[in-house]
Amino acid sequence: MFKQIFTRNTIAFTAIPTIDNVEQPLVGTSLKFMVKNDRYDSDEDALITQDSTTGEFTLSAEQTDIAEGRYWWEIRWYAFGAVYTIGMGMVNFIKTVIDQIEE
Repeated sequence: MFKQIFTRNTIAFTAIPTIDNVEQPLVGTSLKFMVKNDRYDSDEDALITQDSTTGEFTLSAEQTDIAEGRYWWEIRWYAFGAVYTIGMGMVNFIKTVIDQIEE
């Protein structure tokens, strides 16, 4: 889903859970997006955390203002009294050319 995110940039995306390739309604459920240094870090140690009840996420420039590097991301769906990981992987946070010039 994510290969790279530019630091100090706003990013918007949508995550809709599916079962057997059928999109699931989000009524009464919620989603959580997290970025962590290591996939074994606790949720409390996440660098970025955002909740959504619509599947839409918008991370602000302040939220993406983290050091360049490779991080783990995960999206969880909380539904039917259970927790489902609907996506996980690694993402590179990189500075833009302008950010590098301004330093």
